Amino acid sequence: MNQLLQYTWTPYQLTPVSLTLEKLESNWHRLHIGNAEVYPTFASLTEITHKYPIIAASLGSNSLSEIAEKLKLGWLHFHLGNYQKATEIGLATGLFGLNLASKAMAIYATHLESNESLKLDLFQEATRLADHAIEVMPTNPESHYNRSYALGRYSQGISITKALAEGYGKEVRKSLEKTLELAPRHAEAQIAFGTYHAEIIDQVGKLVASLSYGANKDAGLKHFRSAIRIAPSFPIGYTQYADGLIMMFGPSKLKEAQQLYDKAASCQIYDAMEQLDQQAAIDELAEIQ
Repeated sequence: MNQLLQYTWTPYQLTPVSLTLEKLESNWHRLHIGNAEVYPTFASLTEITHKYPIIAASLGSNSLSEIAEKLKLGWLHFHLGNYQKATEIGLATGLFGLNLASKAMAIYATHLESNESLKLDLFQEATRLADHAIEVMPTNPESHYNRSYALGRYSQGISITKALAEGYGKEVRKSLEKTLELAPRHAEAQIAFGTYHAEIIDQVGKLVASLSYGANKDAGLKHFRSAIRIAPSFPIGYTQYADGLIMMFGPSKLKEAQQLYDKAASCQIYDAMEQLDQQAAIDELAEIQ
């Protein structure tokens, strides 16, 4: 782990997002419209320690109030695109920060790391952190989602065909199903599940996808549409839906995909992750026009 933090991560270079620590709480719902992450306060962390006693035992000399303030700062760095700093703070808060560290590392690797070998290492470490989070917080939906995200991105990095052969597809599905069991309105999981169906159909065809992996077009469309209903202002929902349409239906859906990219490009963004997703939609539009 230390080795992955020893080199300087590629800095976030898009237009800086306007967000301060003072504005974090008032914007929290919109910032986390796609997931179920809870704003860190003394009260919310107390609830966590009651629910998961192993976390309470890990506190040491730190107070819950101190941990809450560190996590707020860590999430601020995440939303500003300072993913290395967010990861460092997440790890520094022990078990409380596992989800923050896993998510920050995986989002950074997805959007900003250009070295393919390092990218895969980061996804593997993010998966390990998520696995640890599941061990100590088995009913926390973010732990399961972070595992699905990091493992899914790792699978894309080694190729979907190879990932399916090694059993990663079924692991991603299991984590997404658990996320939605715990948090049915988890838009990011709905998006990821739609992508799961689309990518498998694209790689192995609809018959093998259905028989071997339970993947089909109707389920993919259902997940994408659910995500947009839950979080209509979330740009990644539109970009992944557009990508999914092309993977599942080919050029016949190009016009509809273009309309979805347009929607993503026009969304009001609230943090660095959304801005990176929106930029991806803008880049897609430039390629197909």
